[in-house]
Amino acid sequence: MYALFALTALAGCDVFTDTTDLEQFAYLSLLNPRFDENPVIRRTIEQTKDKLGAFGAAMRGLPDSVVEEIKRDSGEDSASGGGKS
Repeated sequence: MYALFALTALAGCDVFTDTTDLEQFAYLSLLNPRFDENPVIRRTIEQTKDKLGAFGAAMRGLPDSVVEEIKRDSGEDSASGGGKS
């Protein structure tokens, strides 16, 4: 698991240099590798570009509904038979 987290964080190094930003990028990537396709996330990435720590702070303040949407869109539920209708 640690190796997966490290590889995920490494992928974020191309975009983020702040530790908080990288932590949030890695966390969300583990929830859903395509999390950045979510419109809220995409807009936040654009708005926080070049602002150290801003992405991480914004992600920590995400509404629960957005986090749940990211989890649902990961396809995890479909593997257990509880996917989208």
